[in-house]
Amino acid sequence: MTRDVVSIELTSRLGAALQLLREHDIRHLPVVEEGSLRGILSDRDIRTYRPPDALVEDNVVASIELLDTPLWRVMTDEVLTAGPEESIDRALDLFVDRRVGAICVVEDGLLVGIVSYIDALRALREERRASAT
Repeated sequence: MTRDVVSIELTSRLGAALQLLREHDIRHLPVVEEGSLRGILSDRDIRTYRPPDALVEDNVVASIELLDTPLWRVMTDEVLTAGPEESIDRALDLFVDRRVGAICVVEDGLLVGIVSYIDALRALREERRASAT
């Protein structure tokens, strides 16, 4: 689990979210309101909202409108969550069965971490290496 979560406030715009995604080289961005989880924005959400071929580089108005889009229009508001003590097996089941790339970790209603499929693969790799020695 990643505890130092990069997140964004619900009142933000898509342009700010895109900047954070690029800056931190991440694909999942929890959306919060005063620390409480309200949604998640993924690269898939962005592509679904506005496919890349729908924007023409020369269309400045369309580009500005996209960057100024409120996050609530683009984000997924039904977020899969887990508690901090849940097993990696549950996360793996959710990744496979629900076809998601990240699960937000919530405790007492507040975002405390995020687990991506990469985190899960790293944990499994370490477990396998430890059991091989």
